[in-house]
Amino acid sequence: MSTEPSLDHAALLDVVRTAFGLDVTTLTFLPDGTAPAFRADGPFVRVFVKVMPPTTYGDQVTERALFELPLVRALRSSGTLPRVPEPLITLGGEPLAVLDGHRVFAYRWIDAVNTGKDWNAAAPERAVLLRRLHAGTAAIMSSTSALPMPPEDFALPFEPQLTESLHTLSCVPPDARPGLHALHELLLPHVDAILALLTRAQAYAARTRPRPRSFVVCHTDAHGGNVMRDAAGHLWIIDWETARLAPPEHDLWILHARLP
Repeated sequence: MSTEPSLDHAALLDVVRTAFGLDVTTLTFLPDGTAPAFRADGPFVRVFVKVMPPTTYGDQVTERALFELPLVRALRSSGTLPRVPEPLITLGGEPLAVLDGHRVFAYRWIDAVNTGKDWNAAAPERAVLLRRLHAGTAAIMSSTSALPMPPEDFALPFEPQLTESLHTLSCVPPDARPGLHALHELLLPHVDAILALLTRAQAYAARTRPRPRSFVVCHTDAHGGNVMRDAAGHLWIIDWETARLAPPEHDLWILHARLP
């Protein structure tokens, strides 16, 4: 879930009209998703508008989004996966517009809904799409210089913060916030198990890195919220901001319920 940014709706509509040349008149905030987003409607057009805030997180997501644009274009133009988001460029040929420090991206509206509870039932269809994605690696990489995320290195970038947080929770002072005390009670009995899992993951990574491997383009996050079904029954895969070169297992684990 995302929080609506403190942007004037009239000003944002004006940016969509003047920068992207789209005749839109109304704006609806869409809370589902990690980045703030809106639906902009007009008499003959409907657009998905994503707004990146001027924060450290917003900067990171903006950088990934800029690499996402050539990727989805390559997916469409190569015929690998035609049902992916279609980014719109500004009248000046730029990938985004700016409003009060916020970066504004626009995409053609996808008239579809998230698979949600039907996610597992759609696993065979998702498997076909992921297979096409992996098989199209050469064509995709010939059209784009880099992907939103660097190639898989089997590291655990969250490990330092996690271990530090676990240490902090182990010695919560009496006057700490109630939420910290609740987290302390919830996680403290499992700290040893969590640290053992980290050690195990490190050992697996150390064994994996020197092995010969073949990387393919992976979406890495094709869960029910990022897979949509349109009225004709076709599946769309959205949110390519964490795509990277990786072993195919980086995508295939998500099909585990349907694998032998």
